[in-house]
Parts: sequence; structure tokens; C-alpha cells
Amino acid sequence: MTVSTPELERVFRCVSGKPVAIIPNRIDTTEWTVGPRRSDDDYVIGYAGSPFHTPDLEMVAPALWNVLRRRPEARLRVLGCRPIAVPPRLAHRVSWGPWQPIASARQAVEALRCDVGIAPLVDTPFNRGRSNLKWLQFGALGIPIVAAALAPYDCIQDGYDGYLAADLEEWETRLVALAKYPSIRRNMGDAARFRVAHGYDLSLDREARERAYGKVLPPAPAQAAANPTEGDAETPEPCGSLPGCRANPRRRVLRTPNARNPQNLQRGPDSARRR
Repeated sequence: MTVSTPELERVFRCVSGKPVAIIPNRIDTTEWTVGPRRSDDDYVIGYAGSPFHTPDLEMVAPALWNVLRRRPEARLRVLGCRPIAVPPRLAHRVSWGPWQPIASARQAVEALRCDVGIAPLVDTPFNRGRSNLKWLQFGALGIPIVAAALAPYDCIQDGYDGYLAADLEEWETRLVALAKYPSIRRNMGDAARFRVAHGYDLSLDREARERAYGKVLPPAPAQAAANPTEGDAETPEPCGSLPGCRANPRRRVLRTPNARNPQNLQRGPDSARRR
């Protein structure tokens, strides 16, 4: 069995008692490419998610409204979610678009024409098993992202190729900082694009699958004759010995930089810390 996240690997290994391999989601960066630089005259926050993500958007809505109040140039564009209540004075700065099929996902995300993407997630067992797809999509387009400080976005090197936010105050602080400093969001978007292109491109998928399947599939006849012990499946660990088998395991959240201090806004890949 193959899954796309460590959280799913822990769950399915406990349930099945069989080997489970992690093959992360990837993206074709020859199709998802960086577009023309946007003007710094306005600041567009973009979000794309199915109607099932509406509760996630509602969770961060208070922070988004505060950002729009503090930054008159800010706008919010949402794709796919059901419309939520917007303060009347801000309604003209929020736009809603219908969800698009996966075949047109790239065109839909590009059409947001946003300066920063967001990836909020309510902390639930289901959401902990989600992947980092939104970071991959926005990052491939060279767009920085502010994401929930949960397991799906542990890949983000906080303050370098994206921001993590653990509460409403951090959501507001980081989005305001990216509005205030266009050069920082450009550098962060470039860093995200580099990491996605070199670590998550679709061209890497074949090698990962060959390694995973080679551990459990029997070798070809000629290879089996030469190496009779190779290709044996690994014996799975007992469920009780796995760290993910505890009920409702506590999440470790990455520490985010103080976005109010411009000197802390541009940090290298070694800057991520654990709380």
C-alpha cells in the first residue's frame, strides 16, 4: 500500500498490519510555471479549496478581515469554497469563484492572480492526514504561502519558503508583513519555487515508486535466481510499537518568526525551529 503523508502511513500501518510506503504528492513544474510579476500597487490574498474546506476558511476569517482593515490595498479572492459571512464594509474587496475540476486546477489557481496564498486547516484527525498540495501549487507558481502549522505543512521551512501560523494573531501578523514588504514575498516565492522544482517535481515519482514497490514485490525470475533472498517483504512492526498508534497524538508545531521585526523576515533554510 502507498500513501502520500506520514500521518496516513501511521494510520494505515496500524489498521492493516502490513507494510505501507510513503510516496509524496508531486507536481509537474514544466506546466506549473511562474507568471509575470504583479504590480506592488495592490495586494491579493488567494485561496482555492473545495466546499469541504469552507470550515477552514471560516476559522481564519477574523484574521483576514483584520488584514483588509489594516491594509487598504488588500483584497481576498476565493475559489471553490462556499461564501461565508463578510463584514459589510469589506464585501466589495472579497470575490468568490466556483470550484474547478482537477483537470483545470492550474488555470484556476493562476486565474486568482494573487500575491500570497493561504492554506488554513482546522486541527482534526482527518485534516492531519492531508498533503501539502496547496504549498506545491502556489510554490510552483512562485507565490508565497501562509499555512496552518500542522503536519501537512511540516515541509515548509518557516520564514524561508513560506510562513506557518498557529493562531489568529500569527495569521494576521504574517499576512500584514507580506503586504508591507513586497521584496520579502518575492524572495519567499522564489525559494518555494526552487524547493518544489528540485524536491517535488513529477519526474522524481518513478524512482520513488520503484524503491517502494521493490521492497514488497517479488523480484524478476532471473534476479530471484541470482539473489534468492532479495525482494522479501519487510515484516511490519506491531501496532502498539508505533508512535502514531496513540489516540489523538499531540502535534508538534513549528515555531514561526516574529513578523513584526523586518530583520527576522528573510531567513535561510536552517531557520525552522520546533516548539
